[in-house]
Amino acid sequence: MKLLDGAHARARLVGIVAKLSHYKSHDVFLEAAAHVLRAAPDVHFAVVGPDPDGARPALAALAGRLGEAHGVPLARHLHFTGPRADIPQVLAGLDVSVSASATPWEGLSGVMRESLAMARPVVCTDVGGNRELVRDGETGRLVPPGDAVALAGAILDLLADPARAQALAGAGQRVAQATFSNPARARHVEAIYRRILAEGGD
Repeated sequence: MKLLDGAHARARLVGIVAKLSHYKSHDVFLEAAAHVLRAAPDVHFAVVGPDPDGARPALAALAGRLGEAHGVPLARHLHFTGPRADIPQVLAGLDVSVSASATPWEGLSGVMRESLAMARPVVCTDVGGNRELVRDGETGRLVPPGDAVALAGAILDLLADPARAQALAGAGQRVAQATFSNPARARHVEAIYRRILAEGGD
């Protein structure tokens, strides 16, 4: 899979898969990336998704400023891929999959669900329904929204201990399969209908 131009093939990769809209908090992700890069200079960062609002130039400029402020080559370690048709392969290539959204009404992140279904380590913000799947220290790492330092710390925690990160991802995969697979959803819907029918009976 060709995802990173100019990055070493064995570089560790942290990614955010989401359209480049303000409520996805890519600015927080970039600030966290600068913190991560200070502690782990081999890490690269993928920003994957469409850009409906034309936000990429401003985000690239922000990465330049953050790199200067933190004394790290963030712009050289940051890869905007645009939209991809091979998201399963993209997720499979990530060492850590991140959701930085600060929007409480967003609900459960589909990317977090898909990442854990593929047993990829995840870090996400504690908004919407994310805690239904991402249980801090059990199936992934959950951090407060808008807190770049906490986000960076959680990413570094997973990168520093790959065995633990994979154990969390494996536990998350089991929860995802038990809760969100098509058979599990079918059983849930059937149970709802049976309860409605029972409540409406004579």
